[in-house]
Amino acid sequence: MGNNRKLIIILSFLLLLFNLILAACGESSDNSSGNSKPLDATPAGSVAPPATSGPLETATAAIQPVVSLPQVPPTVTPFPTSPAVTASPASPTPDPELNSAAPNQGQVQTLLVQLWDTYKGRYMQQDGRVRDPQRTDISTSEGESYALLRSVWQDDRATFDRVLNWSVNNLQKPRGDKLFAYLWGKAADNSWKVLDSHAATDADQDIALALLLASERWNEPAYLNQALEIVNDLWDKAIVNVAGRPYLAAGDWATASPRPVLNPSYFSPYTYRLFARVDPNKNHDWNGLIDTSYQVIKDCTAASFDEGKPGKLPPDWCAIDKTSGSLVSAADQGKDFDTNFGYDAFRTLWRVALDYRLSGDKRALSFLQSLDVIREDWAKTQKLAAVYDHYGQPKETQEELSIYAGGGLALFTVLDPKQADKLVNTKLLPPLLKTGQGDDPDPAHSDPAQGRTYYAQNWTWFGLAFYADKLPLQY
Repeated sequence: MGNNRKLIIILSFLLLLFNLILAACGESSDNSSGNSKPLDATPAGSVAPPATSGPLETATAAIQPVVSLPQVPPTVTPFPTSPAVTASPASPTPDPELNSAAPNQGQVQTLLVQLWDTYKGRYMQQDGRVRDPQRTDISTSEGESYALLRSVWQDDRATFDRVLNWSVNNLQKPRGDKLFAYLWGKAADNSWKVLDSHAATDADQDIALALLLASERWNEPAYLNQALEIVNDLWDKAIVNVAGRPYLAAGDWATASPRPVLNPSYFSPYTYRLFARVDPNKNHDWNGLIDTSYQVIKDCTAASFDEGKPGKLPPDWCAIDKTSGSLVSAADQGKDFDTNFGYDAFRTLWRVALDYRLSGDKRALSFLQSLDVIREDWAKTQKLAAVYDHYGQPKETQEELSIYAGGGLALFTVLDPKQADKLVNTKLLPPLLKTGQGDDPDPAHSDPAQGRTYYAQNWTWFGLAFYADKLPLQY
């Protein structure tokens, strides 16, 4: 019995020794294979070697086709590159029309607010006076009228009331009627007062329009009463009758002339439509004034002005002969009354475009469609000149933001929205967004201080607001 027990102990010892030897051999085999790391520890971008296979798997793999795996650099993720960012010889040339994609409307609307805030900070005093720093800080009825319109369209009643109060006290009361003196500033004796008491009819009608819109927007009857007083005096003192038809003269100063001076960019058919609705004096033929306005715009645009060739663009100024009723040049009445399509005339496009949007008047569309010069010059050069002559030849070739926004943009918004988008993207947004404040660094001038004019600021805003359809005219 004792011998058997000794034999069992010896056999157990030998079996244990044999297992230890086998275990040692297996560990040595694993270390020599290089597969001590799990597969999920393979570095990103590396290709893991195949796992060790048993005899059956090795035999099966021997009859499979050999597939070569690409060698991928460790720093490159082994996925296909997106076609959107991969250039190839077969890729098409970038489409030049890509910049005609519609700008973000929220961005444009934000810019309108920024432009208004910048304008108030730079050109407007706390008392509501709008200054023109390029002209020794003078103020004009035009500048006040623009501020009133923008105030009501921006729903800024506090600013509206300040501007209105200053304008009434300093431009209206000195005249003694309900129109507004054109020019106010520093006199030779260093006093500040009215320098020219004549009225400019575009300002008077725009102030009346702003009051009408304000009376509705803010439910204030007093504004309506003020507007009606201006409307009455505007008819009595700035309208001339030629062959039984009413025409808007450039100011009360022009009505007595045998050839009253007209400014087509003053004509505002959408305004006269509102006047016709609210004016209690039905002897005031505002609808007739709409008709003559479109007649003058069309005929002065096509007039040869004794040059022996038809005109192609509306002039800054023209005149009407009271005797014959013919439309003629106003250049003989003053050196400033030129026939160029320039800093006055571009506004004609904006006013006509706005009337078309609001009324659908076919005469408005016909006029805009007739302006081939502007559309062709843009298509050819992707630029618009600051000034053209009456016959369509560029005279001042620098670029102006106000011309782009108030003229070209109004035209394209009606006739070719894709080109309007392109103009906004390429000519307006880049400089306007550059400062982050909606500033107006006019590219016509190397000195930004010279380019920042109250006029350019206003018409850049008006053009963008028309483009964004932010100019409601309801009454």
